[in-house]
Amino acid sequence: MVKSRIVTVQSTELKKVKLPFNRQTQLEVLHEGRTYHFLLYLRKRTDHLLVMSNGAINPVKKRPPVFMRSTWTDSLPGSLIFIDDPTLHGTDLRLGWGQGTRDQFALEVISNLIDTISEMLKYDRSQIFFYGSSAGGFMSLMYATMLAGTTAIVNNPQTNVLRYYATSSDPLIRHVYGILDRGIMMEQYGHRLSVAEAFSHYGNVPRIHYFQNTLCLHDMRNHLEPLIAEMEAGGLDMSQLYVHHYFDAEAGHRPLSKAGTERILHSVLVDDLDYHV
Repeated sequence: MVKSRIVTVQSTELKKVKLPFNRQTQLEVLHEGRTYHFLLYLRKRTDHLLVMSNGAINPVKKRPPVFMRSTWTDSLPGSLIFIDDPTLHGTDLRLGWGQGTRDQFALEVISNLIDTISEMLKYDRSQIFFYGSSAGGFMSLMYATMLAGTTAIVNNPQTNVLRYYATSSDPLIRHVYGILDRGIMMEQYGHRLSVAEAFSHYGNVPRIHYFQNTLCLHDMRNHLEPLIAEMEAGGLDMSQLYVHHYFDAEAGHRPLSKAGTERILHSVLVDDLDYHV
């Protein structure tokens, strides 16, 4: 696959960019003093736009920008956008959950940029699917929440950053917000950190296909079960939350294999959930 050159553009000029088909394009969008990185592989005559987010990265092996699973391009369906997390640039953090900075919430900026790109490509929101596992799953849930009408496909996601391991979440919170009081964090930034809070804040519960390894007890107790309880307590619509359980004691929190991930993506995109992961 031939890689094209990097395309750099101001966010205000994004609509004027001509994006090529059938070749990788690294798109750098400059927005209010910060750079947002995307890797695109666009196909003609496809009914779906699949947007992929990163889980944890290893900054020793690869410095940002990182486009996780971009080597899968040939076997993934639809047009593809891989999203880098700008939170991690210039740090040694492994996880950023799309928090950006205190003054510029990266997930909101990126969701608006994805919305612009999808309009340029003439994709209806019903044709847009966000995929990610772990932290990438959290970000995918947030993007779909911000862009009503889209769908999130997630595998063992976090649903609240503050319920993830403190060894990872505390450095991120300290770096972005300079606050470690979790009560203050939820009061001031709950909609950035909690999926259930985001549902209420943005007034939207998206269509969600939530694939969970039930034998990963940390995920079940700290993310899936609390999310369901919070949605019930808040009177949030749960009619579009589809939870798909599988059982793999050895895999734990690790996402499904490449083959398993491709199967669930294909199943959701063609609306055929008669499958085995």
